[in-house]
Amino acid sequence: MALASCNPFFQESDHIEAAFKQAQLIYGEGENDTLLFIPELDKTSAYYARKKDFKKAAQAALYYGYAEKDYDKTTATCAFKDAEHYSMLASDSLTMARAEYQLGRLLYYDGLNEEALNMFRKSDSCFGNHYDDKVLVSNAEACSFLFFKQYDEADSCFRRGLRLAELGVSNKTKNKLLNNYSVLYLQKGEYDKAIECLRNVLPTDNQQVFLNQLNLGNAFMAMGNLDSAAYYFQLMKDSLLLVEIKKETKVAAYASFTWLAECQGDYESALHYNKLYGNLQNVVQEDRRQNIVYRIQKKYDYESIENELKFEKIQKLKILLVFVSLMLVAVIMIVFMVFRHKQMVSQKQELENELNKVKHDLLMSSDISKTEEILLRHLQLILKANRIKKGNQSTETKQKLMERYIYGEAETLFDAALAAINMFYPKLLLTLQLKYPNLNETEMKVCMLSIKGLSNSDIADIIGVSVYTVNKSRSSLYKKMEVETNAFKTHLMELKSFK
Repeated sequence: MALASCNPFFQESDHIEAAFKQAQLIYGEGENDTLLFIPELDKTSAYYARKKDFKKAAQAALYYGYAEKDYDKTTATCAFKDAEHYSMLASDSLTMARAEYQLGRLLYYDGLNEEALNMFRKSDSCFGNHYDDKVLVSNAEACSFLFFKQYDEADSCFRRGLRLAELGVSNKTKNKLLNNYSVLYLQKGEYDKAIECLRNVLPTDNQQVFLNQLNLGNAFMAMGNLDSAAYYFQLMKDSLLLVEIKKETKVAAYASFTWLAECQGDYESALHYNKLYGNLQNVVQEDRRQNIVYRIQKKYDYESIENELKFEKIQKLKILLVFVSLMLVAVIMIVFMVFRHKQMVSQKQELENELNKVKHDLLMSSDISKTEEILLRHLQLILKANRIKKGNQSTETKQKLMERYIYGEAETLFDAALAAINMFYPKLLLTLQLKYPNLNETEMKVCMLSIKGLSNSDIADIIGVSVYTVNKSRSSLYKKMEVETNAFKTHLMELKSFK
């Protein structure tokens, strides 16, 4: 995870320009599936718009839309609309076309087919001689028609796309078009034409070769030619362990292997591949969830660091302002006193009184309190507690000091622990109370303390019950929450972010 510099002494413009350059490296050639959180990217478009650099403002909004399209469609839509607006001001037809194409895709995913088609047509008219992009637009239009079984319109779009692909330079866009064209023929029952489309695909890497074999095998399966399907599926099985294949593609492959085995009456193999399919599908879903959690966590971590640095910077500015003010007051008073000394030598006593007053005022105004960072307070808290344990105080004194530093304003050790948990997982307690109102007080406490993996002995000490009571409460929790023992921790981690 690459983060822009967090140095508080850098200007905001340095952060934003660094974010723009990083996004340009990733998205400069067009849409990219890279999973990355780029700090300050959400501010880049407005920053360049304020500078009247509308070309960069449009590109920055487009990059931000790319980054958010798989996570927050509302944010992505706003970003693409900004890109369309700024590119119009900058007369940047390519950025405008790409923004309109992405808006069309978002409309299509929301089921707004007519609006999506209109947006695709707008983008097509702005792409000019960028033929690879125009192929993608033709493909998107064809898929829109295909979804509603408007086969003639879809066929017309696919044919136009193939003509444009001959003028382009990317086999990737042509391959995508041919694969979707084969779907059209499969839906129409024209299997020979579907297979001809797939055989015209020119894979550029092992992943595409594998995917092409999968599509050909499925096409032969659809037409009932099991021998040819088995041939292509065997090629895939031979390469599964030899080449790097995406997990999502392997999931589709195992589904096809299951289908073929069932058609051949080999139910043992069908059961085997179906099991592999289910296991890998679970892995894929978990990977996606973890990626999203990872991205959200990185975003949260950066924002936390940014807030701490801003707070520190504000504190330093306050101190500097007070210091400058004091220095200014001191200089003014010194000048005043020197001037008075030269002009009014006879008033020595009055001058001394005035000096004493000034000294008093200065002493009073120099009492500046500083607020420590949250993390520093926690560290000092632990250090103080540790020193007290190792010190020579009496038992009664030690107990009072420990309660002061550890409990704070909390009445019990559990209240102090709960306050710490609520700092990091503010929604956990409310979520548990709403989803599981049948938990008793001890079960609720055990559940809350289990979020960080404390031992049963530690939990018993914090709550003030026996280890047996904690074990009994855990067993009751598993039943009431309807989760297995080994899935309990994972379930709690999901509940902490439950909305």
